[in-house]
Amino acid sequence: LVGIDTSVPRCSVLCFLQRKFNVPATVTLLRSGLIGLPQQDEQLTKFLGNDQRPGLQNFAAGLIRECLTCDPHLAYRAQFGFTLEVLQRIVEQGKATEE
Repeated sequence: LVGIDTSVPRCSVLCFLQRKFNVPATVTLLRSGLIGLPQQDEQLTKFLGNDQRPGLQNFAAGLIRECLTCDPHLAYRAQFGFTLEVLQRIVEQGKATEE
């Protein structure tokens, strides 16, 4: 991975842009190790805590689902613990999407 600009994975985790809600691209970055699951969980938790828009909820749910069900799986449920807690609160508040 020589020559890869590290700002791309950093932005994938830290930037809050609607267009970056791309599950396959994020899974590829996770699988390659360019971004880590703890970072992703932390940032999703922060984003969802500040903004519960449907696109972000659907991205978080889709990413978690893909990471838990792909073969081989990329994560265990506990590795998205903080994000799952926030999503559960959103459900309890009646603000969740169908996803």
